[in-house]
Amino acid sequence: MAGHIIMDKIGLDDALEAVQVHAFGGMWGIIAVAFFSKDVGILYSHPDSGRLLGIQLVGLTCMVSWSGIMSGIFFFVTNKLGVLRLSATEEIIGSDLTYFGPL
Repeated sequence: MAGHIIMDKIGLDDALEAVQVHAFGGMWGIIAVAFFSKDVGILYSHPDSGRLLGIQLVGLTCMVSWSGIMSGIFFFVTNKLGVLRLSATEEIIGSDLTYFGPL
């Protein structure tokens, strides 16, 4: 739910809510290990639980940084090449007709 609220606040449109499910769900999955691990989890009062949370957060930061940088490069290049968007006419006609033709 927090992912949905964040996406609404920053004004990003994701009709299928794929980012909320996959990105934010995955982030929670990484962080949740530090809380729910039976060996060293925070909820099981293990002395090293804070260390595990720190490790998980460092890993999460690395993954988000890598994904953000690679996505940024990809979208910058495809935007400069002019292949990122449909033309104005194709947007009006619709991408189904543009790619697949009339049925």
